[in-house]
Amino acid sequence: NVEDVRIEHATGQQAGLVQLMVEPKAAAVLTAALKERGWAIRQ
Repeated sequence: NVEDVRIEHATGQQAGLVQLMVEPKAAAVLTAALKERGWAIRQ
């Protein structure tokens, strides 16, 4: 489950930041799934 979501983007640019807050026990699975789909992960 996602506890909180924050989205920031720059108008006119193809870049942004999505911040997901999840339970610590879910972080590893979510990180792996996002990386498989090409997301850049920062913790």
